[in-house]
Amino acid sequence: MSLKKALAGGLALSGIALALAIAPFAYAASPGSFYAFGDSLVDNGNIPRLTGIPYPPSPPYYEYHFSNGPVWAEYLPGLTGLDFQPSNDYGVGGAFTGPLTIDGQTFNNISNVEGFPAPLPSFLQEIQSFASKGGHFTSRDVVGVWVGANNYFVAAGQILADPAQYKQIIIGAVTTAITQTSEGIVQLAQLGARQIIVQSLPPLGATPEFNANPLESFVADQISTAHDAALERAIATIHQKIGTNIILINQSLLFKELLVNPGAFGITNVTDACRLTAACLGQPLSVQNQYLFWGNVHPTTHTHLLVAEYSASALNNLDSLAAPARLLASGAEAFSASISARMDALRNGASGISVNLPSAPMLADAAEGDTGPMGPMPDHRLSVYVTGGYDYGSRSNAPGNLGFSDNIGTVTAGADYRFNPHIAAGLAFGYGTDNATVNGGANVQAHAYQFAAYAMAQSRHLFLDGQVDYGIAQVTQFSAPGVLVPMTAAPGGHTDSVVVNGGYLIRRGALAFGPIVGLDATQANVNAYTQQGDPALVMAVQTQSLSRTIASFGLGVSASAHIGALDLRPHGSIEGQAELDGTRGSFASVFTDEPLVGLTTNFPNQATRWGVADIGATATIFGQLAASVDLATTFARSDGNQRMVTAGMRYRF
Repeated sequence: MSLKKALAGGLALSGIALALAIAPFAYAASPGSFYAFGDSLVDNGNIPRLTGIPYPPSPPYYEYHFSNGPVWAEYLPGLTGLDFQPSNDYGVGGAFTGPLTIDGQTFNNISNVEGFPAPLPSFLQEIQSFASKGGHFTSRDVVGVWVGANNYFVAAGQILADPAQYKQIIIGAVTTAITQTSEGIVQLAQLGARQIIVQSLPPLGATPEFNANPLESFVADQISTAHDAALERAIATIHQKIGTNIILINQSLLFKELLVNPGAFGITNVTDACRLTAACLGQPLSVQNQYLFWGNVHPTTHTHLLVAEYSASALNNLDSLAAPARLLASGAEAFSASISARMDALRNGASGISVNLPSAPMLADAAEGDTGPMGPMPDHRLSVYVTGGYDYGSRSNAPGNLGFSDNIGTVTAGADYRFNPHIAAGLAFGYGTDNATVNGGANVQAHAYQFAAYAMAQSRHLFLDGQVDYGIAQVTQFSAPGVLVPMTAAPGGHTDSVVVNGGYLIRRGALAFGPIVGLDATQANVNAYTQQGDPALVMAVQTQSLSRTIASFGLGVSASAHIGALDLRPHGSIEGQAELDGTRGSFASVFTDEPLVGLTTNFPNQATRWGVADIGATATIFGQLAASVDLATTFARSDGNQRMVTAGMRYRF
């Protein structure tokens, strides 16, 4: 056959594959939104919107906020990429957790107790208002809650009036507040919330309202300590019952860090209220923000920013936890792909017919090896080969999981032996370097030492390949942003893969084409570990195992042409792939400063069907020396596509 005719036939499907490979497939998952509920520590100016009354007075307050600037709920979206509209904030200054009966009267807001001329809602009423308007949350949304202090300002007054009953008063106040807060959190979950950030109470005795009087400071601290302990237990129970992830930010620990080491956070005054201090109130924002407190119980906007930074770091840290296992799985698939490609190359005329793209990201068929048929070769039974591959791509955000961009380099060396014209087997060793940049700012770097045993069988028209892979992995760096210092870990792990491919080949002279099928099962395991870094953000993470099973079906074609000593084989293929697993697994973690509050990370299961296009060529240069190059891409993949470039050399003995 002439070179022109061979190339025309062999590249017919390759042209289609290349067209698909370079077609613009762009998929961008929309970010979730942030919503907030609570009291003045959340309120972004809602009292005038609800009542028409300009309160709190602005100035000196910032735009009817209970601070000198935005509150944490307004800062958080910009730190996390979540959408946010002012109307997403339902917090109202003075809100009790729910209805509170005082001297025979029931109130929902402390401002009404103090004689505010219009009724204001409680935390529970805020949620009811949201629901009554048809409000609900998607699985991508995040909800923030900070409430409880107003209940205890009333309780503190009751204790000071009747000190002998302080224990009973605290128990009653905490029971009411925690019961109502729990009820509200459950209602938010019933409205669809899957991730909720709850702020505990700071040590109330440290606020300017109480810190000048030792007895009052002691009583206030007793209340906030009891509240925080009960809140941790209640949230742990809610997670166990309904599964919603509730990130409890330990404000007691955070404020203690601020009080002990204020300079590290840009704060110089931790005792006085800026609003009530002549040396602060009329000063520029830069001076005001050197104060921890704006009012007797309210933080400055700088303190709110710090709360938002810790909340964002905690959220992003949790949503980054699946990245190491996902990256190790991708690295395992890249290695499996190089072995599958090797068997393609050994097969008679089948170089490039099959594409092995195990569970998504990794593209295959380097076609790096022998280009001749797997026929009788008494003098060339043993071959050795080396291939190198580079993968790059991205994954979009999923509920509870941040997406990432990755690049994976794999070098594979091996040897295989042809027992007869129909059967061959081999062993291979690979080394992989895997890197991922997570959307929330985390970085993952890993190294893997990989081993494979493989075998193949074929007749003139049928073929069957099988391989078993095992990898020893070490995450050398898993670094997530903190506030003062990054959060780091370096867990070990391992990977396992089983791959089976088969097909039927129709031969027409120098052309070979036909249907191809495959099944790929990959598992990536990461050992349990505990991070290092800021005590308020450290996480202890349980052992995790990510399992993915991919089925494939498609069509491939290859051709051959000879020009003197040069044997050239172009190839192309198109496959559809589908994930067979209903779930990829999950694992547990906790923030070590809140050890009772369990969290669950579910591995994302976004794309279930997608396509793969591949084009490449293999050439025998000097009889025993062969070289190859291959380009491949996924397409129509809803959570982001992956590309691969592979090149290889083999020498046949």
